[in-house]
Amino acid sequence: MTSEFLHLFRDTEQRRRDAPRRVSHLLHGIHFGGAEEVVVNLCGAFAAARYRGSVICLGKGEIMERRLGQKRIPWQVVPMKHKADLGIVSPLIAALRSQKADLIHTHTSRTNLVGRLASKVCGLPVVTTVHTAVSRDVNDPRKSNHLNAWIDRVTLKWSRAVMTVSNHNREELLRQGGDPDRIVHVPNGVAVHFPVPDEVQLSAIRREFLPGHHGKPVVGMLASMRPRKGPDVLLRAMPGVLAQFPDARLLMVGSGEFVESEDYLETLARLAKEIGVRDHVIFTGHRDDTLAMLSIMDVVVLPSIFGEGLPLTTLEAMALAKPIVTTNTEGNNEAVVHEETGLLVPPNDPEALADAICRVLAGKAWALSLGQKGRLRVREHFSIEKMAERYQGLYDRVIAENAFPA
Repeated sequence: MTSEFLHLFRDTEQRRRDAPRRVSHLLHGIHFGGAEEVVVNLCGAFAAARYRGSVICLGKGEIMERRLGQKRIPWQVVPMKHKADLGIVSPLIAALRSQKADLIHTHTSRTNLVGRLASKVCGLPVVTTVHTAVSRDVNDPRKSNHLNAWIDRVTLKWSRAVMTVSNHNREELLRQGGDPDRIVHVPNGVAVHFPVPDEVQLSAIRREFLPGHHGKPVVGMLASMRPRKGPDVLLRAMPGVLAQFPDARLLMVGSGEFVESEDYLETLARLAKEIGVRDHVIFTGHRDDTLAMLSIMDVVVLPSIFGEGLPLTTLEAMALAKPIVTTNTEGNNEAVVHEETGLLVPPNDPEALADAICRVLAGKAWALSLGQKGRLRVREHFSIEKMAERYQGLYDRVIAENAFPA
């Protein structure tokens, strides 16, 4: 009887150890941007036998909920009443228990704080990804985020591991006194093997947004439209582009939902009219078919002013062998190799941006070479599979440390 009991106990323990671990990702949920896309990609790329991902949102957002539903990722909303609502910790812990979480993974300054507090109370280990430095996670460069940055810096030690999507952000945290053994660079990853959008789908998009424009230049930007992404700079660059390519069109893909105080797409449309390029600019709003939208662009532009981590749009465009024009800011210059996979220009410089776009449009063979080298670079350094494997290795370490603390 005793031997049978021991065998049953050992068998139960082995099954428990072999069962996939569960990671609960904390996100704002109201808006859908790069951090949210990374989580969706990561949950879909986990090795099912090792980890399963779920999401807890601090607010409701239509795009977020639709994307999670499309990917069949378990999720729930634990609403935060206001920015300083620390009363959320108790219902958050209840949600973590309902998801049977083994690990908490936070992604923004607000989720960092509440996730770290929940970790201190319930004993679950917490890890953090820095997508953009908290001090620069603002729309207006004239405004500061110093209070949030200070809170995040003080509570950073509660995260068992901190993953930065760019080397720049890792070095910044180390300069602030971070532990080099716990702060790890894990670049974002995108799909490198995917079904290429077929001509039927692309033709339908052209008919919708570019009727009668087939074969003429298409300049494109795909991003969450907000001031720090520099869409206004791209609009101001368009007169210079049109001077050389009068048939060019600018396709601006993305919503303006991050700018809550105004209809930002309408603001951009007014600017386009003021500078005389409105007839050449198409605003599509948010699109789920991002690969198809990128596929009809001849050059993909991301004119960020500041505050990038490692932009997924750029990596996705490179995976499609599209030439890139972007600004020489953190993150962008880690993805794009100047004159090899794209062009880097100074931020907030419409003339330099226009010149770079025209160079790519004028040199079709060179643009093709840029795109092909960009695709190789993504496959070598920025695949979803490599990103997921790095995260899973860090999860393994943190969970083992939590089970057997020093």
